[in-house]
Amino acid sequence: IYCKQMKKGSISKVLNLRQKAEELLIKKPLKTDSQLSETDILRLNHELQVYQIELEMQNEELRVANDKAEFAVKKYTKLYDFAPTGYFILSKEGKVIDLNLSGTNILGKKLSGLKNSSFDFFVSNDTKPIFNTFLSKVFNSKAEESCEIILSTYGNLPMYVSLNGIVTENSEQCFVTVMNITDGKRAADLVIANKELAYQNDEKEKRANELIIANKEKEKRAVELIIANKELSFQNDEKEKRAAELQIANK
Repeated sequence: IYCKQMKKGSISKVLNLRQKAEELLIKKPLKTDSQLSETDILRLNHELQVYQIELEMQNEELRVANDKAEFAVKKYTKLYDFAPTGYFILSKEGKVIDLNLSGTNILGKKLSGLKNSSFDFFVSNDTKPIFNTFLSKVFNSKAEESCEIILSTYGNLPMYVSLNGIVTENSEQCFVTVMNITDGKRAADLVIANKELAYQNDEKEKRANELIIANKEKEKRAVELIIANKELSFQNDEKEKRAAELQIANK
């Protein structure tokens, strides 16, 4: 856009210069050939030749500047459209004023169907309050704001995206970058899930070890009980034996 403005500005300057020269020519009458001396004619001819060379040089510079501007427009248009990040211009109401090709890929619709549409139409119901707060902060704080939301597009899985936005100079629009962080988000969720699973497995193993120890303790107590019962039985047998001996002795 900046390069296009430069190109238009250069052409308009040349046109304005010619218009001013024609206006001055009308206001300032030229001398007739009879009023000009030979020296004046030679000087005028020299000035015309110099002016013609200057115009040719200016035209060449303008042509080179136009070529550079066109090259820059093509270069930065490709960078803008094919960047991995979606670039959006939103209104205060959240309407899409303009976007790049990556932005259309993120929202899953053609460019013609996205302009003047509401961005929050693609935001999941759970994260719409987050987006609305983000948009309000962008226009009110005049500073860069960021948030993470979920986009729900037709026929696709929910997409986690990171938004960064800042208001334009006229405070009527804002620039917003949209980056797909789904893979990173899912990877982070997977790490958390794996940690939770590992924790649960550790807890199960811990409980299993405690159960083994408890069972061993029960077995030990059972053995001790058997030994105690045998000892008690032996003592009872000894008592009965002594009682029998005592009865024999008393007879």
